[in-house]
Amino acid sequence: IVVFDPHNANKFVIAYKDYGTSGGRGQAIVGTITGTTLTFGTPVEFGSKASYIDIAFDPNTAGKFVVIYADTWSVNLPLSIVGTISGTSITFGTEVAFSTVNGWDQNIAFDPNTAGKFVIVYKDAGNSDYGTVKIGTVSGTSISFGISYIDTGNSNYGTAIVGTLSGTSFSFGTEVVYNSTSTGSGRMAFDPNTAGKLVVVYSNSSNTVLAIVGAVSGTSIS
Repeated sequence: IVVFDPHNANKFVIAYKDYGTSGGRGQAIVGTITGTTLTFGTPVEFGSKASYIDIAFDPNTAGKFVVIYADTWSVNLPLSIVGTISGTSITFGTEVAFSTVNGWDQNIAFDPNTAGKFVIVYKDAGNSDYGTVKIGTVSGTSISFGISYIDTGNSNYGTAIVGTLSGTSFSFGTEVVYNSTSTGSGRMAFDPNTAGKLVVVYSNSSNTVLAIVGAVSGTSIS
C-alpha cells in the first residue's frame, strides 16, 4: 500500500508485508521522488506478522499517519498504530487493537475537516463478518476509539452508504447496491476537486475488475 504525504511534495510512504522476514513482518518505508528517480529510507517494522494492511495520512497534522493491519499471530486481531515521519525516517507509537475479536478487509480514511479523526471499516468476524465502522482519534502517538456501527449485511452484494460523523458517533443514510452479484473487496476514493463525486473499484463474481462512479447528495448516494 502506498500513500503520498499531503504535507511534503514528492514524499510518500509504503506499508507492506515483508515475506523475507520471519512470519511476514509489517514494514513501512519513506520514499522520495526527485525528477524521475526514487530514493528510499530505511524500513521500519510496525507489526510482527501483518496482513490486510492499509495506511492513511492525517491531512491536518504534518507528518502523522496511521497504519491498520491484522496480526496473524493472533488469528487476524485487527490493530492500529501511529507513525511519524521526520525526513526519511519513521517512528511508531504503540499498537492499539480496534476490535477484541478477529477482523479483516479493513480500510482507513481520515476526516479532512477534523484533525486527528479517522474512520475504519472492516469485516467483524465476531459478528458473522458484518461490515463494521469504528471511529478513531489520534493524540500524539496514541490512538483511542469510539463506538462502532454494524451493517446487517446484503448477500455479498456491493453496497454503499453515506455516513455522517458527529463526535464519536455515526449516523447513516440508506444502503444503495452498486453491484447486484457477489462482490469482492471494494475500494473507494473521492475526487478532491469535485464535491460529492467518487469512484468505487471492485471485482464481481467472475473476478472481473470494474469501476463505477458515484455521487453523494446529503445522506443519499447514486
